[in-house]
Amino acid sequence: RKRLQYILSLDFGTSSLKASILNERLETIKSIKEEYQFEVLNDDKIELNPDELFKAFVKCSHILNDFMPKVDMLVYDTFSPSVIFMDASGDYLYPVITHLDRRSLNQSNEILKYFGEDRYQEITGVLPFAGGVSLTSILWIKENIPEVFSKAYKIAHFNTYFYRKLTGFWGIDHVNASMTGIYETVKDCGWSDDICETFGINKGKLPDVIYAGN
Repeated sequence: RKRLQYILSLDFGTSSLKASILNERLETIKSIKEEYQFEVLNDDKIELNPDELFKAFVKCSHILNDFMPKVDMLVYDTFSPSVIFMDASGDYLYPVITHLDRRSLNQSNEILKYFGEDRYQEITGVLPFAGGVSLTSILWIKENIPEVFSKAYKIAHFNTYFYRKLTGFWGIDHVNASMTGIYETVKDCGWSDDICETFGINKGKLPDVIYAGN
């Protein structure tokens, strides 16, 4: 088996990217931080430009250039939920709606009206707090900017956007899928037909759920 040389670890937060080079013993060799700015609109809308996050990754990669040829593994995590609407090329149609966003209080109440707390939790394992799950933000976009919702080829989280940029494939891990509030988390059996049909979400717009590391 080939000996692991270096791991590139990325932590995408709401205000900065932390990048570290680790050796095979998981010892940190070098760490850097690249900041970016989220945008606050009307107090309750908090968004991030996904391209700026990707530029931060590119900048960190350049700074760590001496290590990059020996990096055998890349691991990353992202803030969640981090709703993003993308076209077929993987470009964003609307900035990332962060977990700090609170615009979708009405949509949160709408979800509870249809499902109730118990039934919704039995499906998703979570409650539809505004900003706490993607569904509330997705419904806000559907109701307030319908052209973005209708044009979207995929609706997912920032980690899907990043994965698509690196590999050309669409995918979302189980943790992020569960944070959408659309996934059958309790039974781990895919996107919820009940939720998608109730709120008019085409399951084809949702990415494949894959295990981290695939």
